[in-house]
Amino acid sequence: MTGYHLGEALGHTPHELVGSGKQEKIFYTHMWETILSNQPWHGEVINKRKNGQLYYESLQITPVSDDHGNITHFIAIKEDISDRKRAEEEMEHLAFYDPLTDLPNRRLLMDRIERAIVSAKRYQTFGAIFFLDLDYFKRINDELGHDVGDLLLQDMARRLQNSLRQGDSIARLGGDEFVILLEDLGDTKTFATQYMKALAQKVQDAFIDPFIYNEKSYSLSISLGGILFTGTQDAKIILKNADSALYEAKQTGRHKSCFYNENT
Repeated sequence: MTGYHLGEALGHTPHELVGSGKQEKIFYTHMWETILSNQPWHGEVINKRKNGQLYYESLQITPVSDDHGNITHFIAIKEDISDRKRAEEEMEHLAFYDPLTDLPNRRLLMDRIERAIVSAKRYQTFGAIFFLDLDYFKRINDELGHDVGDLLLQDMARRLQNSLRQGDSIARLGGDEFVILLEDLGDTKTFATQYMKALAQKVQDAFIDPFIYNEKSYSLSISLGGILFTGTQDAKIILKNADSALYEAKQTGRHKSCFYNENT
């Protein structure tokens, strides 16, 4: 498990051989307090093999005492659980991320929107939501096949990510539907509106360059619906209104950005 032979291990403490530095000092303090009080301890540890590779270990330590109750030895039962931990991490990732684009999915997006609303309420700031999709995606998908359609969606995800600020969120809801979440757009509606519209144009401009496949060029464009929000609004209503703005962009000729006006 560790990569060390018996001769290499004799004379060394386990920490000297396999300590990874990934656990905080308080972790080992608690462990030693438990076993020195003659109580068994069980936990999970990140250790390091001789070759430097990290691995997860399930560790159970039981003190062994003499007839007078003095601890003479510790028996440690160890199991390499790296495969199990990787599988757990993959399952958790799949629960919150889209497998095709590796973007957040609807579940994670809703959580982020809820937190953004709380933040907007606390700091009296504006945020924005963009609902967008690719114009005539079905036509391209049918013409080139679903495998190429998947490549197109991955290219779309990259272009969208490259258009955003660090800290902005983008999620894929399914098909060619994407949502962008912008936070902390300042505390004045005029500035927030200007920024939202400027970024919408930047996102549109990201699709000026064609999609290249098998040395052929395919022109891309998106339709986008945007909406500002504050800390007083409901996440589902915000998304519904952004979707209404997207529908308006589609109805007025596609390759457009429309913005929801709560007064209309």
